[in-house]
Amino acid sequence: MNTGENAEALRKIIDLTRKCSIILLCLHYYVFFYAAFEQWHLTYTIVKQILLNLGRTGLFSHFDITKGAALGMLLISLAGARGKKEEKLALERPLGIWLVAWRYTAPASLSWISRRASW
Repeated sequence: MNTGENAEALRKIIDLTRKCSIILLCLHYYVFFYAAFEQWHLTYTIVKQILLNLGRTGLFSHFDITKGAALGMLLISLAGARGKKEEKLALERPLGIWLVAWRYTAPASLSWISRRASW
């Protein structure tokens, strides 16, 4: 008998993955735009200490790493999401999300690659 507990647990895991990616993206903006937050007086010493410890992991070492991790987590949560049984899932929605993600990450990635290349 299928009680639905597995489906409920999967839904909770997908929601947690989505929330973690949003938190990671917020931390990304807080770290890389720290000067702006400092001018707005929105910095706290406890958050600074936590972020310094997180910075030692290498997650915030480059601008693209954090954004890529957040995007990867969002794509994982998207892959785990399912529609209704009667609903036909089309390719347009995931393809549109990939195109939008590529549109906003490709210029930054290409500029980073061109800076790293020794031409």
